Amino acid sequence: MTITESILIVLDSRQQTSELAFGAAGREMDAAKDCEQVQSGIWTVEEARRFRLADWLKEFYEVTIDDMPLVTWQDAFKSQLCRDAFQEINWHEFADHYLAKVTEKSADETYVRAFDYAARLIDLDEARAYAEHCSGLFDAGESLIDHESCFAKWNSEHSWEG
Repeated sequence: MTITESILIVLDSRQQTSELAFGAAGREMDAAKDCEQVQSGIWTVEEARRFRLADWLKEFYEVTIDDMPLVTWQDAFKSQLCRDAFQEINWHEFADHYLAKVTEKSADETYVRAFDYAARLIDLDEARAYAEHCSGLFDAGESLIDHESCFAKWNSEHSWEG
């Protein structure tokens, strides 16, 4: 097990730090497409998400270590161990971990919301087909789906009786 994997396990087990990291990953999922490097063609959206989140995570944890109260020599020792360990972390692996989890959760939520919307209007098999369609849109990079207009377009392209 690498130092990155070990520290990730420890930090993921702490609810507060885990929630902050997942929140930052969620923000980057939406914000990366508008960053300067993507707009100028230097990075892809995926690279922007990964690089920007890795930078945020590194800075967040460095500040957290810097803010540790150093009352005793044991505190100073722990702080120095953390600093040394954090120098060995592959922050891009950290970012990949959080982005994958956010993407997985968002994809599941997209499917459920799409199915829930369509199931009120058409039969369950057709609702599943619509939910799969929305999952495909999500996989293609569309994170916010307006189900009213998306469903109207999808329904008009199919021969379903709605």
